[in-house]
Amino acid sequence: MSVIRRFFKLVSGSSTIPLDQPFTAPNPHAPSRPIFLCSDPSHLLKTTKNSLLSSKPGGTRYINISGFDVLWTHVIELYKEDQASEILSKSLLTSEHIHLTPYLKVI
Repeated sequence: MSVIRRFFKLVSGSSTIPLDQPFTAPNPHAPSRPIFLCSDPSHLLKTTKNSLLSSKPGGTRYINISGFDVLWTHVIELYKEDQASEILSKSLLTSEHIHLTPYLKVI
């Protein structure tokens, strides 16, 4: 379980995190006004990138959506197709985005 989910459960006192409604925690200073909890988008994107990077042969996990594996090799294939295309406009992705150094994994 991610650190964020553990934190949310700890401060809310809940054993589950609802996905269909705002997630709140009790406000000790104003019980009638709950504290709303949310994750910041940049952290979620970094976590997604790193999870996807680990989803590869020899990696620590496989991401599976609706029965289909989502692998880092798919990202590499799309990058290579984009770089080889003369018709499509090039994306702003560079080799550094695909072949991450330890430093680039944390930013």
